[in-house]
Amino acid sequence: MERQQTFEKLMQLPLFQGMSNDDLTQLVGHTKLDFRKAEERTVIVKEDTPCRELLFILDGDVLVESRGANSHYIITETAHGPMAIQPERLFGLHQRYSRSFTTCSTCHLLSISKQEVLRLLAEQMIFRFNLLNITAAQAHHYERTLWQVPPANLTQRIIRFIMARCLRPAGEKHIKIKMTTLAEEMGCSRLEVSNALHQLQDRALLNISRNFIHIPHIEQTLNLFSSTQQQK
Repeated sequence: MERQQTFEKLMQLPLFQGMSNDDLTQLVGHTKLDFRKAEERTVIVKEDTPCRELLFILDGDVLVESRGANSHYIITETAHGPMAIQPERLFGLHQRYSRSFTTCSTCHLLSISKQEVLRLLAEQMIFRFNLLNITAAQAHHYERTLWQVPPANLTQRIIRFIMARCLRPAGEKHIKIKMTTLAEEMGCSRLEVSNALHQLQDRALLNISRNFIHIPHIEQTLNLFSSTQQQK
């Protein structure tokens, strides 16, 4: 890959934004960057495997799969490059991926070993600040969710439950879950869950079938919460 193309690819990634041409020249010249191509249906990352590198999707689409405890339910969604794959998992107490990522189109990837990342953190101030900002933003997000206006009814609780477990609070979501499992998570009866899901289906916010929920645009369900807040 030519140097100018490499610069353009790096500048699309949050961890390298704000770097000058001199910074990027030094980075490219002294850092081992592993560019590779992944064909459709390639498993890039498997849940619960060790995170030993900083991995980026430069372009293309990936299917993200998240599993509940004991795999009692599975949530899948689509993410788009450019993006970093769980950079926060490279450090900390649990240095393992919490989700699985599989390509659903041809993707171009970039990986940087943990050893190289440690060197960049020591030598590149902007890179260090960018990683700190990403991890701090995630911490702020998780803390803020604890102080959100509580759901007013069961339909809102179901949507909040799903959104809290998604990588992105937008886009299409597929949830494989038994009605009894969802009822246990909600602390109510199966009939109550069924009625709540049918109410959401009647409003064209989701589609339900046997052990399966499909949400075309989960961001549209945010209206359920905003309307409640306005009423309060």
